[in-house]
Amino acid sequence: MDPDVSKLAQLLVVVVAFGGFATALAVAARFALSRMGRRPRERGDAPGRLDDARLERIEQAVDAIAIEVERIAEAQRFTARLMSERAVERLPAQGDDARRSVTPH
Repeated sequence: MDPDVSKLAQLLVVVVAFGGFATALAVAARFALSRMGRRPRERGDAPGRLDDARLERIEQAVDAIAIEVERIAEAQRFTARLMSERAVERLPAQGDDARRSVTPH
C-alpha cells in the first residue's frame, strides 16, 4: 500500500473517532441536561451553583473538542492538497508511451 494512502487512512480513522466521540458527548450532555431540567429543586440555591459549575466544565470540554476537530480538519485539508499536488507530478506527460493503458488491478 502506498504510504500516502496509509497516512490518509490513519487520518480519516482519527477524524471519524473524534466525530463519534463528539457525537456521543453531545448526546450524553443533551440527556443529562434534559434530566436536570425535570428534577425538582431541593435545598434551595445550592444545586443551582453545582449545575452552573458542571455546565461550565461541559462547555470547556466541548470547546476543547471543537478546537481539536478543527485542527484535524486543517490537517486533512493540508494532506489532501499535498496528495493532489503529488498526483499531478506523477501523471505521465502528454505523448509519453501512449500505448499504455491503466488497468483496474
